[in-house]
Amino acid sequence: MHKKRIYSFFIFIIVLMQYSCTQIAPAPKVQNGEIDLSKYDLKTEKLIALDGEWDFYWDQLLTPEDFKFTSSIINQKKTFIVPNIWNSYKIRNHKIGSHGYATYRLKINTNDIGSHYALRINRLETAYKLWVNDSLMIQVGKLGMSKKKSIPKWLPTEIFFEIDTNVLDITIQISNFHHTKGGFSHRIFLGTPESVHLKSKQKVGFDTFLFGLLLIISLYHFGLYILRRKDKSTLFFGILSLSVAGHLFSSSELLIMQIFPNLSWRVLVSFTFISNYIRISALGLFFYKIFEEYFDRRLAFVIGAWAILFSFLSAVTTVNFFSSLLIYSHIFTGLLIIYIIYVLIKASFDGYNTGKRNSAIISLVAFFFLALTMLNDILYDRMIIQTTFLVPLGVFVFILFQSFMLSLSFSSALNSV
Repeated sequence: MHKKRIYSFFIFIIVLMQYSCTQIAPAPKVQNGEIDLSKYDLKTEKLIALDGEWDFYWDQLLTPEDFKFTSSIINQKKTFIVPNIWNSYKIRNHKIGSHGYATYRLKINTNDIGSHYALRINRLETAYKLWVNDSLMIQVGKLGMSKKKSIPKWLPTEIFFEIDTNVLDITIQISNFHHTKGGFSHRIFLGTPESVHLKSKQKVGFDTFLFGLLLIISLYHFGLYILRRKDKSTLFFGILSLSVAGHLFSSSELLIMQIFPNLSWRVLVSFTFISNYIRISALGLFFYKIFEEYFDRRLAFVIGAWAILFSFLSAVTTVNFFSSLLIYSHIFTGLLIIYIIYVLIKASFDGYNTGKRNSAIISLVAFFFLALTMLNDILYDRMIIQTTFLVPLGVFVFILFQSFMLSLSFSSALNSV
C-alpha cells in the first residue's frame, strides 16, 4: 500500500514537471541575424525558440524604416547571442554595462504566406517596442535615451500577426536605466496562435494551481501554530509557504499584474525581492527549529538579520542598488543550502535519537530535491542555463514531505498529552 502511494506521488510530480515545462521544437539556431524556417511546417511543430545571433545595434533606437533608407547602418551592426543581458558585452574592449539602449533585429525565412502566427515574450529589461516587418505590434513601458525619459515595465505578452511575405523582419528596441540587468533577458518563442496561447494558459494555470495550494498549506500551518505555540517550526513553515506563494504571484507569469494592472514596477520588483529573502530565511529557521540541537544558534541569528537587512534595502533603496545585491543573496543561499545538508546528514547518523534520525532522512530526501530546483533557479537567473523557474515546484514537493512529517510530530505530541 505504501509503495503504491509512493509511486503515485512520483507520477504526480512528473506530470506536474511536464505540464510546467515549455515543449520546444528542434529548429536551427539564429546565425548572423537570420534563421531559415522555410522547411518547417509551423502548424505541426511545437514552439520554436528564436535563440542565437541576432543583429545588434548599440546606442541606437532604429525603426524598420531606417533599414530601408540608411545603408550605412549595415556597416554598424554587430551580433549578440540571445537570450542574454548586455552587461558584459564589449565594444572597443570596454563593457557597455547595464544602462543604455539598443536595437535587435532578426530575419526569418518562411514558406507560409497567408498563415497566422504568434510570438510569446515573458519580459525584456526593462522597456521595449517590437515590430513585425513594418508594423509596430507592441510597446511595453516607455523607451528612452535616459532614466528621466524612460519608464520600466514587466509584462508577459502574446503578439499575433499574419505572414504576408516569405521574409519576416523582427525589430526590437530595448532601453534600460532602472535595473542591473539590461537587454534580452528571456527567450522569445514563435508558433501558431493556438500553440502560443495554449502555452500561456498552461503556465498561468500551473502557477495559479501552485499558488492556491501553497496559500492553503500556509494557512493550515498557521492554524497548527495557533493550537500549539510552543512548536515554532509550524510558524516558519507557514511563512515559508506563504512567501513562496507571494514570490510566485509576483514573478514568472506575473499573476499579480492581472489583478493589479496599474501596479508600480518599483513596488512589483521590491515585492519580488522581499518575498525571496523571506522564503530563504524561513527555510533556514524552519530547519533550525526542527533540528535545534544540530543547528548553530548564531547562524539562525545571522539568517534573520540578513533577511531583515536585505528586505529593508529592497524597500527603501533604488532598484538599481538593491538588484545589484542579488549576487550576494545567491552566494548566501548556496552556503545555507550546504549547511542545511550538513545538518541533515549529521542528524541522519545520530544513533541515539531514532525519531530525529527518521525525520532527518525524510527531510534530506525532500531538501535535496528542493536544493536542485534552487540551484536551477540561481543558474537560470544568472542566465547560465535556459530552463525555467522551478523553486515553486521544488517547494511544493518539499512541503508535501514536510507536511507529512510535521503532521506525525503534531499527532504524537497531542497523544502524549
